[in-house]
Amino acid sequence: MDLFRRSPHRRVDLGCLLFFLCLAAYGQSFSGAITGTVSDSAGAAIPGASITVVNEGTGAQRQLRSDGNGAFTVPELPVGFYTLRAEASGLTKGERRRVKVDVGGETRADMALSIQAIQQSVDVVSEIPVLQQDSSALDEVVDTRQVEQLPLNGRDFRKLAFLVPGASPRSPRGSLGSFTVTGQREKSNIFLIDGVDNNDSFRNQPSFNQGGVSGAQATLFPVDALAEFSVQSQGSAEYGRNAGAVVNAAIKSGTNELHGSRF
Repeated sequence: MDLFRRSPHRRVDLGCLLFFLCLAAYGQSFSGAITGTVSDSAGAAIPGASITVVNEGTGAQRQLRSDGNGAFTVPELPVGFYTLRAEASGLTKGERRRVKVDVGGETRADMALSIQAIQQSVDVVSEIPVLQQDSSALDEVVDTRQVEQLPLNGRDFRKLAFLVPGASPRSPRGSLGSFTVTGQREKSNIFLIDGVDNNDSFRNQPSFNQGGVSGAQATLFPVDALAEFSVQSQGSAEYGRNAGAVVNAAIKSGTNELHGSRF
């Protein structure tokens, strides 16, 4: 009878465990975000401003309003370029184009609106920020242009990781295609594809692109499907698992234009 009396508590404990595991998994993101503030020409915050975010590749839109401090955040955005539009009563419309969202990154795009004297709008073409001001992670993004245009022997995207400062090829006894970052062990790296764990549990190498029988290449991840990837030499705490670099790859989601490739 005691066992039956304790069973509801065990079910509650199991439910709590699953809940916290889900929270831990939620922190690993392969998408990006845009954050910023809306202010007037004097620098005062504009609460309740209407903000529209448009994916320049697909036309998909997200709409929201700035909070009481004029701040806004648009999370879980696929990698690519976006157009931001901000509107507020009595002020000019503001627009920023070509706002770049990187895999696992947070792009700051502040909007400044001026007093509306006549019907007009202000267009600003954004540049890729040199420094991520809202994250302590040290990372380098290998973007779509580099993936598509740089020579790549063997179509193994991991070789592009050598473009990142601190990355070095494998040791003579390391696994095929492996690499080290800032002196960490080759087996300490973390590999993610669209936020999903891609580590081989035996060698702790990526499930794709690792060595097959007699050193031959095994299943290759198609480079044409890769949008971009980042290498965090100092990863955020949300990733956990290992002490090495975090290789966070994002797959292309497609655009409104028909395109393809062959090799």
